[in-house]
Amino acid sequence: MREQGRAERDTEKIETDTYERRFAFFSDWVEKWLLRLACLLLILFLLAQAGLYWEPVRTFLTKVDQLEGQPLTFASL
Repeated sequence: MREQGRAERDTEKIETDTYERRFAFFSDWVEKWLLRLACLLLILFLLAQAGLYWEPVRTFLTKVDQLEGQPLTFASL
């Protein structure tokens, strides 16, 4: 009887260890990809901000410069 209870506890412990190892592996994997994504987004953000200083790129990024100096016209009701 004692042997059977001990075997069940050992099996339960092995399953728990396996789950914890898998969870740790998965969370490390997700963390690594989230960090890569954050770095990529930061680089893209910095490139877009730098592009706003360059006239040919700015015309593709924003419509405001194209409309600058044009008077506003309102549609009549």
